Amino acid sequence: MSRTPRRKQDPGKQNDRVDTMGTNVYSAKDNQSMHKSLNGEFILYQLLLNEVLNEKDSLSSDDSSLINYFEPDDTVDEKVMNVFDTSYDPKKAIHWYTRETCIYKILNKALRTQNIDDVNPFESFIKDLNTQLSEQHKLFVKQQKTSFIKVYRGQFISKDEVNRLKSGIGQFISMNSFLSTSTNRKKALEFATSRPPPNDTLTSILLEINVDLNINSKPYADIRHLSAFSEEEEILFMLGCVFRIDNIYYDEQIKLWMANLILCSEDDQDMKNFSS
Repeated sequence: MSRTPRRKQDPGKQNDRVDTMGTNVYSAKDNQSMHKSLNGEFILYQLLLNEVLNEKDSLSSDDSSLINYFEPDDTVDEKVMNVFDTSYDPKKAIHWYTRETCIYKILNKALRTQNIDDVNPFESFIKDLNTQLSEQHKLFVKQQKTSFIKVYRGQFISKDEVNRLKSGIGQFISMNSFLSTSTNRKKALEFATSRPPPNDTLTSILLEINVDLNINSKPYADIRHLSAFSEEEEILFMLGCVFRIDNIYYDEQIKLWMANLILCSEDDQDMKNFSS
């Protein structure tokens, strides 16, 4: 994921457009060896996330400088990073995450590796994001006049991931990074169809996510008032959020894959089974 000048995208600030989704699928019922392997990856990622969130210190109390962890070939805006190092405030974690800096790009790249050594430098920052997102989640739910919302995300996806989704209908899927979505379906759809995939291994997809505001889940919230791009209609989901794959199909009319996901409650018995 090379550093490129970019503006955060309207339909939920996509990562670099050639990124795949970065997911793990969990089958609660299938014991075939392939599914056992995928289930293992799913569970290990949840354990990794729990380890990260159990980090005691926020980034502001950490003696190490995040800039020290960037590789020599990473193009780092030293002026911005120096400001980050000297004046970072945990209460502005979401603002820093949404800013047009290399932090956003490299953090999500590290999360997709599912390698604890790659994630370690960001542990405190991830915890700060989780803390602020949890606070905003409570306010967001309280302000809603309905019990359900639907959000959208348009992006590229590998054809292998499409096949995993197709074979995983009715099962769980977790996102390996923070998930930026939009309340505006039209904008998300425009993003998904604005240009063809850059290579033959990728295709485009529109995620439609149904959210029951009353369930116990990892946090998500409208972050417009905290974002560096306050005009965007963005709902940000905490990394590791788990969804059930309700359906996936190819829309011949608009030449686009469509996936329907449902945010899962952490009180779901199947969820408890793999988290215990």
